[in-house]
Amino acid sequence: MQKDLTLIGKDGNKEAAKLIIEETPESFIELQSNIFNSDKIKCERLYQGFQDLHKQLDSLGLKLLCMGYRYDVRPSRMGLSMGHGTLAYVHKLGEPATQLVNIFDSTDEVEAVVSCEEQKSYYMKWINSLQQLK
Repeated sequence: MQKDLTLIGKDGNKEAAKLIIEETPESFIELQSNIFNSDKIKCERLYQGFQDLHKQLDSLGLKLLCMGYRYDVRPSRMGLSMGHGTLAYVHKLGEPATQLVNIFDSTDEVEAVVSCEEQKSYYMKWINSLQQLK
């Protein structure tokens, strides 16, 4: 499968990018663009490979405009244990997650695309917000 996405450079310029996703016994993810080309990232679960790519882009100051890079999107533990983690929930503070999205789908919300660490931090805030409801 291939997804046409947008990659934002350090300078804020937008570049076309192609995300290649292979879901087979030898699963991998690869990103191709004019400003960044990854090697094939082999992975047991596609979400893990996707996170590895996310970290590579973070280290270079690049952002990929897709749902899986949003601060409020993360797969459930069950989704990760039973599959590749390509379907993920949108998390809103103080609310149970109900909206599912594909992590490879594009997003136009540039301000919602964050680093892996910021994504993890928001997820922990979301968990804590649910505990406060009890």
